[in-house]
Amino acid sequence: MLPQPGLKNELDGILARCNDEIGARKAALYLADDEAPAVFDLVSQIGYDEQRIPARVDASDGFVAQLLRKRAAFFVNGVKNELEYMELLGRANERQLHERLPSLLVPLYRGRIVGYFELREKHDHTVFTPSDLEKAKRIAAAVMDSFVARGLYGLTPPAAATPLNVVPLRAPHKEKRRREFSSTAKEAVEKAKAVVAREAITAHARPFALAEEQIAAIKSVLPAMLTLPGSSIASVISHGPAGPMHVMAARSSITAPALETFLSKVAVWIRKRREETAIPKPNTTLHPLGTNGPSIQPAHIATVLNAPVALRGVPGIVLSVAFETALEPRTHRQLEIFLHELERALEHAASARDLHQTRRTIAGKLLEPEFESYPDLRVHCHEVAALAERFARAIGLPADDRERLILGALVHDAGLRPLDYRHLAHEADLPEEDLQTIREHPVVGAAMVAPVLGWDVANIVLAHQERFDGTGYPYRLKGEAIPLTARMLHLCDAWVAMTLAKPYRQARSKEEALQEIERGAGTQFDPELAARFRTLIA
Repeated sequence: MLPQPGLKNELDGILARCNDEIGARKAALYLADDEAPAVFDLVSQIGYDEQRIPARVDASDGFVAQLLRKRAAFFVNGVKNELEYMELLGRANERQLHERLPSLLVPLYRGRIVGYFELREKHDHTVFTPSDLEKAKRIAAAVMDSFVARGLYGLTPPAAATPLNVVPLRAPHKEKRRREFSSTAKEAVEKAKAVVAREAITAHARPFALAEEQIAAIKSVLPAMLTLPGSSIASVISHGPAGPMHVMAARSSITAPALETFLSKVAVWIRKRREETAIPKPNTTLHPLGTNGPSIQPAHIATVLNAPVALRGVPGIVLSVAFETALEPRTHRQLEIFLHELERALEHAASARDLHQTRRTIAGKLLEPEFESYPDLRVHCHEVAALAERFARAIGLPADDRERLILGALVHDAGLRPLDYRHLAHEADLPEEDLQTIREHPVVGAAMVAPVLGWDVANIVLAHQERFDGTGYPYRLKGEAIPLTARMLHLCDAWVAMTLAKPYRQARSKEEALQEIERGAGTQFDPELAARFRTLIA
């Protein structure tokens, strides 16, 4: 879709903010084709050679495919350490990828992706950061504001009398007028926002333990140590309060005497630091170069260089690298660089873990605010979240999407609580007026969630009652216009609703519930997801 007259200049000005605020040397804005929503046309760009930027792209481009799948902003700074994107971008060779890195992509999203912009390279030659991502999202919001003001892509400004800052997903058909929220819903949302704002929500103190993400970071960085001249073994050992943990990388298979020699040299170094402890044997041994070469013998461990790994809150971690000969000065410098990279990777993983903990704490506060408590609603949401996590792991959903799904599951019915939930939840046959109120709960919930968990989670809440055939609510989205995570949540929500007893009915058996899922495939549920869900449950 090409811009309306007068909009082109405004878009050029907004795109220039990518240069001013983020420092991107290159920025390009693509908008969706009206007749082919997964095809995007270039409408504005800065910094590119016009002959080297495509005028039209589609899902055959790896970055665009990732954007369509995630429906969320992301950045890729390097090929080697972005394994998820290496798989997704496998159609391109590494040289072509390097020409596009670092890149940051942000979708223009309201129910479907109506466009996106891609940023490349920074003036100061640094990589893109989460802070850049947040700035880019604000710039994308300015583009969407322009679209809303002009009614593009079916977007319309919210009614002036509506006090909620809720941006709806775009419905697949035109509606003359959006349904007004009930006064109860409006009042409840404002009250919920005030309660959440008053809560002192902080992350739990970091425990003395290595998280799964940190161990994964060790496994990704450690093999690089074997590029040091003369190195034979590299390992990271935890021997402090975090508990025993030992990840090792080796050039080939290690003989038992060689392993004992290596561990004894590490133990001597630790004792010199007045740290009496047993050295654990490796939990994991990596062989990035294979095991076909000559086995590592004690003679290949002439020198072992040890260094403490600095990680806030987790003492007793050491990096140890064995060498076949005495070290050269430049090898010391190279190892120091690798050590800093390892520490940075561990801190980044720890920050990601803390963020997840904080967001889940916030989700819990949304479920159980100080003014009311509904244990049955909390139990239902936690059951759905646990099942959603199992489902996400079973189908291989990426970690970021999995975390969003879990958060969305925890708070998916938070919008019911302000809508006289105690009355609505305990009656089987509700009048149409009450059913209409229930159909507002995704919108109410999204309004509560967005200010504290963000729109990436709020959109899951907003769409979790949409049906695959387009007969759901609140916006009658259909098929893949419904976010993947919302389609998954809809299945998990339905399953828990059927298999947990209600005050007005008994729980259904596993067999009965599976039959309902099968009957609903293609109408209520995504048929492909329904099949995989049945496999998981069965």
